[in-house]
Amino acid sequence: MKILVTGSTGLVGVNLVRRLVEEGHDVRILVRGKSNVSPFDGFSLEKRVGDITDAASVQEAVYGCEVVFHVAGFVNTSPFVSEKSWQVNVEGTENVIAACCENKVRRLVHTSSIVTIGYGSREQPATENSRWNFEFLKAPYYETKRAAEQRVLGATQTKQLDAVIVNPGYILGPCDMKPSSGKLLMMVSKKKIPIYPTGGISVVHVDDVVEGHLRALEKGRTGERYILAGNNLTYRELLTLMAEEAGVSPPRIPFHPLIAKPAGWIGDFFGRFWPRTFNDVNSLGVKIGSTGHYVSSQKAKQELGYQPKTARQAVADSYRWFCEHNYL
Repeated sequence: MKILVTGSTGLVGVNLVRRLVEEGHDVRILVRGKSNVSPFDGFSLEKRVGDITDAASVQEAVYGCEVVFHVAGFVNTSPFVSEKSWQVNVEGTENVIAACCENKVRRLVHTSSIVTIGYGSREQPATENSRWNFEFLKAPYYETKRAAEQRVLGATQTKQLDAVIVNPGYILGPCDMKPSSGKLLMMVSKKKIPIYPTGGISVVHVDDVVEGHLRALEKGRTGERYILAGNNLTYRELLTLMAEEAGVSPPRIPFHPLIAKPAGWIGDFFGRFWPRTFNDVNSLGVKIGSTGHYVSSQKAKQELGYQPKTARQAVADSYRWFCEHNYL
């Protein structure tokens, strides 16, 4: 099967591409000219240089493919990157949808996020049918990922496209090249986090997210969303797991609002000039960190046979990979 993967050099993309090649698929990746493709050394695949924001290069990459995994996206929780978030997450997805329709691909699997699901409590976690309740954040990443997902759903509703959507949680695991979500684990390992946010998140192993993508391709219903998450943990619980794995003391001081709000304001000021540096330290990041973002993967378990590993396993495998590749 000829398969295109966008976002192939990210945490999910690398693991997905390697899995597809190992299973014998004919894989093509769309990468930018300066992308690090070393994770694919020794793997037989086809590389196309381009960008999802360039419609022509997307059309060329999709041509001849039966399936497309659209994994690419711009992940940044800064409130100062609205334009780029829209360009990559929304317009890039529109380019992928148009190319898939033009080339009559059999199926598009769109990688979304639990940020489009909304949040619930640990007792009543959010599901695919929950109302989106993140309006208060005014977060460019959240809003653009939701808009991109709506574009995909719209194409399925008008019968232009056969597509299914997966919504991963907070992903940890091997091959976090850049690194992305693994940065938190690295900071804990280096004792750079003395405090913990008061919210929480659903933690999932990257292997399970990859498996969920493959199961969605074969078993997912057209136009449906599937949450691919794992253990719902408070940030204190997650940071404690990370500290235990790294053999360091966990943070024990909560990020109290009296401290968090001024820190957010400072981040807002400097973030206008250095948005990458103050990606997480701003008022938006403070709000996200204080929200309990708990979700349920029950639908994926029932319809796809999804069975996630524990958060501890995700942390352990991520930490081991960072150690083996000299990140720590």
